[in-house]
Amino acid sequence: MTVIRRTKFSDGYLLEKVRAISESARDRADACRHALNLVHDTFPHYTWTGLYLKRPRSLFLAFHRGADAIPPEPSEPLEGLLGWAVRSRRPQILPDAGGSRYEHIEIPIKSEIILPVFLQGRVVAVLDICSSKPKGFDRLDQDLLEAVCKTIAPLVPALEEKPAGTDALEQRRQRRGYG
Repeated sequence: MTVIRRTKFSDGYLLEKVRAISESARDRADACRHALNLVHDTFPHYTWTGLYLKRPRSLFLAFHRGADAIPPEPSEPLEGLLGWAVRSRRPQILPDAGGSRYEHIEIPIKSEIILPVFLQGRVVAVLDICSSKPKGFDRLDQDLLEAVCKTIAPLVPALEEKPAGTDALEQRRQRRGYG
């Protein structure tokens, strides 16, 4: 396995790529997904990446990538760790994640980072990234991902207007017995 050496330089390069995608977007929903795919693909220890849109009483999974993991429902109540990120308006790193929250996921989740996404001072989404590596996230990850969240925030409302892969998502759920 190739180990990527994390530096502020490499993170800066990734952030510039995400900014370029965001600024040159003709289709804002596709640009948001492309930027999140780039972030996910850059670091091998990012094994699952999801972006949940905030709704009045729930969070809706608008994007997910990695490990072919499908949550049992596309909507999460504003509870638990994701809800905490919305209410507290702060990121959270879980260096030692696990337990029943991850039973439906086919890979072992050892750590997680959760970040609110702000647009005009309001939380509009939550970025959730999991790793099968213990202590897989640190302050460098948090700083980079906060900058990514700030960059993609103007694109997030387009995901509400143009959901991706609804049919494919439903087909995978049915194969797994979720619906």
